[in-house]
Amino acid sequence: MKKIIAVLLSLICLFSIFTFAASAALDSKDDESSIMYGIVYVNEAPGVKIYYQANPSLDFKCEGYVTVTKDTPIAVNHDFVCWKDEDGNLYYEGDVVHVDRLITLYAVWEPKTDSYPEIVRIIRCALLSFERFILQIFGIFKDINDFQPASPAEGA
Repeated sequence: MKKIIAVLLSLICLFSIFTFAASAALDSKDDESSIMYGIVYVNEAPGVKIYYQANPSLDFKCEGYVTVTKDTPIAVNHDFVCWKDEDGNLYYEGDVVHVDRLITLYAVWEPKTDSYPEIVRIIRCALLSFERFILQIFGIFKDINDFQPASPAEGA
């Protein structure tokens, strides 16, 4: 009985391996799979102590338009200003971006100018982070819902 169970489990494992390999082979033949569309948000910056990370990325199956996230990162001693791409273009929350490739947006920070002590800043960051967490739970930052595919005429 144990040998039968071992053989059956071995067959199941082999079947699942071949299924995975066949699926990967089919995906690699698809021309669209080699093209990545999306936005990657990079929150980190040298010397910035980040308390809350914004949405990390969005992936799309085709080119189109998306609204820059309202879910911005929070840092203790720095204020978030906007997002900047590799070409130096600035994007503010709510801006509409044409996504025709994989776009990386980097957070732009400036030092805080308020006179609060650091402990007060940490408490404020904790409260703002908790608020953002609650908003994420309720789906407020589902930026994928804002994606609008580009019309075929635009791609030509």
